[in-house]
Amino acid sequence: MKDKTPKISRKLNDYDFVQLLGPSLLIDVKSPAKPTTTLLKKKELILLYFAASFTKNDKRIRPSLIEFYNAAAEDNDLEIIYVSSDGIVEEFEGHYETMPWLAIPSTPGSAAIKQYLAQTLSVRKQPSLIVIDAKTGELVSTTVTDDVIATGGDSKKAKIVIDKWKILERKPLSEAGKSDNLVVRIFMYMVKNPMLIFGIMSAIRILRQKALDYYLSNSNNGAPVMVEVDHTEF
Repeated sequence: MKDKTPKISRKLNDYDFVQLLGPSLLIDVKSPAKPTTTLLKKKELILLYFAASFTKNDKRIRPSLIEFYNAAAEDNDLEIIYVSSDGIVEEFEGHYETMPWLAIPSTPGSAAIKQYLAQTLSVRKQPSLIVIDAKTGELVSTTVTDDVIATGGDSKKAKIVIDKWKILERKPLSEAGKSDNLVVRIFMYMVKNPMLIFGIMSAIRILRQKALDYYLSNSNNGAPVMVEVDHTEF
């Protein structure tokens, strides 16, 4: 019997990463930048590393990330790209010099690229690790730091983690800041819409006053009752 299950086909380089990462990337501090499309041609996953020389937790995460990269990146078609927040070229180069992966160069226009990435992917803290699909440019996961650290540089464990990433549901990059947790999503919506909070509090105050008026009008056969009303403003 013929299998009628729809086949999902992702061709390499369907997505133009020049738009997202710029025309060229560094392979190390001393070498000239190379074309982005050439460097990412055979990759399946891209791990973006948002950090800077001054970020506190970089010293904790970077050693584990280097072990992870050296153990499994090449054999599993994964590449890491460093997205630096260093504003001084010398500080960027001194920090990037310790890393074995690619980086967005400190050239004219790179600041706009980095800012666009951070805004699009809702990067609110550094260091941050975000995995995207190198074939389609879609979001894979924003919660991979613990996975990377847990591998301990073991190639077999790293392969298991990468294989897990490869089968995760893909989402648009714009959904990077959205949570699957309903409570978190409601909270974030409220934070972004403070006037809604004031509206809800005002409605609560009005309903509370109406409930009090109803109670007074129906208690003690209409006899006046001295009640202290809370006039606390929200």
